[in-house]
Amino acid sequence: MKDAERCDGKWVITSNDDTLTAEDLALGYKPLLRVEACWRTLKSGLR
Repeated sequence: MKDAERCDGKWVITSNDDTLTAEDLALGYKPLLRVEACWRTLKSGLR
């Protein structure tokens, strides 16, 4: 549990593309978070 608490709020993003920087990965992943939030909002209206 201590490992989970230590990593709380941090992202672990991996890629097979060695040419991408950490910033590139974060910028590519950020829109996905917004899409998932919108999807949760849409699903909540279906209940």
